[in-house]
Formats: sequence, C-alpha cells, structure tokens
Amino acid sequence: MISKMTVQHHHPESSGLDNRRHAVRSALDLVQDLIVLGLCAALFIAMLIKLVHLGKSLLRGTDFSQVLADILFILVLIELFRLLLIYLEEHLISVSTMVEVGIVATIREVLLRGALEVDWRQMLVLCGFILTLGVVLRYAGFEGCNRANRIE
Repeated sequence: MISKMTVQHHHPESSGLDNRRHAVRSALDLVQDLIVLGLCAALFIAMLIKLVHLGKSLLRGTDFSQVLADILFILVLIELFRLLLIYLEEHLISVSTMVEVGIVATIREVLLRGALEVDWRQMLVLCGFILTLGVVLRYAGFEGCNRANRIE
C-alpha cells in the first residue's frame, strides 16, 4: 500500500511577511476608525447646530416648508450618523441605510424646490429614481449573510 505524504515547507521570512501585513492592516483599520469617529463627531455637531437653528426659526415663526426641510435634513444627518455607527460596529456598509438616506434626501430636495416648480421631466426622473431605490431597499434585506441589514 502506497501512502502519500505531504511536507509543508515553512519559511521563516513568510511568517515575518504575514506579521508585517497584519500590522499594516491593523494600523490602517485604526486610522480608518479614527476618520469615521471624526465624521461621527462632525455629524453630531452639525445635528446640534441645525436643531438650534430649527428652534430659533420656530420661535420666529418661519414658513412651514422651511421647517419641514430642516426636519428632513436632521433626519438625513441622523441616518448618516447611524450608517457610520454600523460601520464602526460591523465594519460593513449598510446598503439599506444608504438607500433610506438617498430617498429622504431626494424627497427633501423636491420639497425645498416645491413639487409644482419642478419640470415634469425632472419629476419623472426623480420618481424613477425613488422607485429604483425602493426596489433596492426591498431586496437589500434578502442577502442572508449581510449582518448590517439585521441591526436594529
């Protein structure tokens, strides 16, 4: 009976190279996390500033469309903040959160301009864009192994 024997050659320089790669990757991950933390801090400050601005405009009695636009802008910032938190926790980008941000931001822009002020061709393109994002949002949760879509 003949048996096969495999011999693995272990080169000392290959483990050193693997250690260096791991160290570089860890350093780059740390730098990336620090950048995301900076973006989180900037978004949080922007939300606070916009909230103070919204409170002042409500006390002055501005028009309803501007208040609605400010509220939708704050919601976009909150969703972006949530997207960054998901990234920090899972190191994955949540497709569904990105699509939600796109939908809210698009609707906000239409409300700012006024639906009657937008050309019908632009409105048709915007409707197609929102419908496409809705389809992506609907089927983004069926990826099975996408952990970012399961975070509540």
